[in-house]
Amino acid sequence: MRNSDHKVLSSDASIYSTLASFYVMNPDCPCSMTDNRTLEAQIANQIAALRKERRLTLKKMASTVGLSEAYLSRLENHKAPITVDNLGKIAAALSVPLEEFFAPTSHEPSMIITRAGKGKAARFRGPNGFHATLLAGQKRRKVMEPILIEVDTAQAEIPLKSHSGQEFNLITKGSCLFLYAGERYTLNEGDSVYFDADVPHAVRPLEGITCQLLAVVGSDEFSMHGDMMVLLNEPPTE
Repeated sequence: MRNSDHKVLSSDASIYSTLASFYVMNPDCPCSMTDNRTLEAQIANQIAALRKERRLTLKKMASTVGLSEAYLSRLENHKAPITVDNLGKIAAALSVPLEEFFAPTSHEPSMIITRAGKGKAARFRGPNGFHATLLAGQKRRKVMEPILIEVDTAQAEIPLKSHSGQEFNLITKGSCLFLYAGERYTLNEGDSVYFDADVPHAVRPLEGITCQLLAVVGSDEFSMHGDMMVLLNEPPTE
């Protein structure tokens, strides 16, 4: 076992105090403030579940994270402690934020209803990009990401971008331009397109024409949803 695997932490760098700091920074986080032993068991269970969802063996996970396979096995079986540094490495390898490990799985809803106009507002494709509404923001671990996009709110030309997984777009209002694999297509209300998202693509508004579309991004890799958040900035200001 590597010496770095069981690095001794000072009390102010413990997992428990890290969770407390998350409460201060993220008051809406459904985090579980239990005793330290219970919290470490909860984190270990989350690590094991996420690793299996991504179809990662312990050997592959150890290679990616830079920790020993034996340590990860003991960690998942509640026989080894977890440090803040190691949890950060594991979170990066699994493409999830740290708070993912602090939210109890029992809090995860199995169904979400988003009423009209009540989704979480966001900006899609950068600060000059589209106004968007996240339709399943409360669901943390999901294989689809539904987003309602106001294409004509873009303040600059949207660059082509690729990402893992597949995507479905349905034009719910107006018309827009869809760019894919070097081709340009005009999509009108009621038109839809399903495509492999690892090919650079973009939607752009047509001058003077309103356009709204429902985009559903999907992946069986789960890690794609960590990448999706890179595309989203703070909710747009009025």
